[in-house]
Amino acid sequence: MYNTAYTSAELSAYRKKVENHYADIFSAPAYIIVFTDSYEKYSHYNTHDGPLAAAYICLSAQALGYGSLYATESISDAAIRKIITIPVKYTFVCGIPIGIPVSWPEMPLKKRLEELTVYEHF
Repeated sequence: MYNTAYTSAELSAYRKKVENHYADIFSAPAYIIVFTDSYEKYSHYNTHDGPLAAAYICLSAQALGYGSLYATESISDAAIRKIITIPVKYTFVCGIPIGIPVSWPEMPLKKRLEELTVYEHF
């Protein structure tokens, strides 16, 4: 069960946290929006092709020294369609803000092979 009895201070702190999150995302100097064509002959591959294309965009950005984010629910499909005139046949996959990050996150330590290897059981 969810706690619905939040104090005014808790709601205010949460609102500020959400505002800061969106301010960071939408402050990027470039924003790529990835769509797939729902009416194409092999549209059943779109569940793989769209996210895969987005992943390559993110990897390419990092290779060039830029930061990126695979953002699927930061803004809704309906909101994007109000901003950009996109034909109905295209399905929203994600938005990718691209810019120079303030700082890069620390890389986690690599796991040892023994931690990832499974022999005949899980």
